[in-house]
Amino acid sequence: MKNSSSSKSLKSITKTNDHILTDKFINPAFVKNEIDYHYPVMISNITTILNNLTNIIEKFVYIDCTLGLGNHFINIYTNFKQYITKNILLDKDSDSINLTIDLLKQKKIISNDYIIINAKKENIKENVKENNKNKFYFINDNFKNLINYKELFNEEDTLVILADLGVSMYQIKNGSGFSFNSDTLLDMRYDKSQILTAYNVLNKYNQEELSNVFNKILSYKDTKRLIQAIIRYRQKQEIKTTQDLNKIISKVFSFKYLKDYLQKIYLALRIEVNNELNDLKLFLENLLKINNNFIAFIISYHSLEGKIIKNFLKSNNFKYIKEKPTKEEIKINKPSRSALLWIFANFDFSDLLLKL
Repeated sequence: MKNSSSSKSLKSITKTNDHILTDKFINPAFVKNEIDYHYPVMISNITTILNNLTNIIEKFVYIDCTLGLGNHFINIYTNFKQYITKNILLDKDSDSINLTIDLLKQKKIISNDYIIINAKKENIKENVKENNKNKFYFINDNFKNLINYKELFNEEDTLVILADLGVSMYQIKNGSGFSFNSDTLLDMRYDKSQILTAYNVLNKYNQEELSNVFNKILSYKDTKRLIQAIIRYRQKQEIKTTQDLNKIISKVFSFKYLKDYLQKIYLALRIEVNNELNDLKLFLENLLKINNNFIAFIISYHSLEGKIIKNFLKSNNFKYIKEKPTKEEIKINKPSRSALLWIFANFDFSDLLLKL
């Protein structure tokens, strides 16, 4: 059923820009300010446990599997650099890596003591063997492939592994279709070298394929209504921008629940475009192939991620704790409101929790 009031009231939820940002446009001043402003989710919980860890071990290797713009890394490195022997920093978005390197140079955290490894262009094993004595490694690769870089650490090294599964503020603000609060092209790729985009999903997928995308998030009834509206719209014209998609959604669902549906539908598209759930499963499975002692911090943001993590931990007999952000953090850092921090290790880490 069409809801005309939703369509008329859409602007009260979404703010339409008068231009569409291109993939390459970004204001360097924004990046610097945004990194300083963006509060890394649940960082105090993580640093508290790391502080206890340093009472037990002298050194560790820090691995950030989802570097983004380096918010977690900067906080952890600043507080624990005397304990960190090596930093292995992964992100599938090459732009994020380049921007973070520039920022770290500005902050004098790095100088020339780093190396960039591009998994698409280089022989990984040879590169790792030849360059395993640097302190900072920026790796342009998917976090599911962490196991490919195990030669960067020695067998006796203890590993601290962090993965923040949320979309970064840079990606939301950089006009790639992640946010329904702007008018941008429907892209949603973390890795701009891949072919599949949200545009492809919405305009090329058949009814069954679209059902598989949205049934993960929506009910069967809501999925059916949405798909019918998508097919009707694309019979007349392509779905090119976020505002095109917003118009479709606003005609299907009532204004009272519109924001919730917008969030769910954009999430479903993002998951599909970036193969997020399968990548998470593979990342977790590959952790079992690491022989080193490790403690892992994984930040999830929705039930699909949480279910995968919980099933993995239980099926492999990991002891774990799950923490929510405090009310104080949520007040100053709204993106943390849906976050869950999963902490587990392949050694007894109960002593690290005594002072929490």
